[in-house]
Amino acid sequence: MSVTAGGPAEVDEFLGMLHDYDSWLVLHRHPHLYEELEREDPPLIVRQVLGHARAGRTRICRDLLNRFMGASVLADEAPEFAPPVDVPELYLQFLVTRMWRRQLSMAALVTDARAEAARRSARLLRTHCWAGEDSA
Repeated sequence: MSVTAGGPAEVDEFLGMLHDYDSWLVLHRHPHLYEELEREDPPLIVRQVLGHARAGRTRICRDLLNRFMGASVLADEAPEFAPPVDVPELYLQFLVTRMWRRQLSMAALVTDARAEAARRSARLLRTHCWAGEDSA
């Protein structure tokens, strides 16, 4: 597995993986995320992933055959709902993998995040479990 920087070109694949988990991750009212990219006012999750991709914060995991196996977002600041901290941090968001070989993909993305945190001298690496747009 290899992890590299992502961008807008990978947004469809990234959203596709989130859509694959729609029974517990993506709200049912957004069943066609690919089509939502073209809407004037896309759903929040689409705007978030697209914004992170455009800002260069996405990380993409690929296997040896160059297949898209997982993705994540590394942000310098935590989301507004996370408690503030007094140390430099890196925040791991939208961590998602394909079901097939998910342990390897997840391990590669977390290892990449830890290495990036060390490179940026961030003393803290945080993440969270996504609870949906309404935080239920």
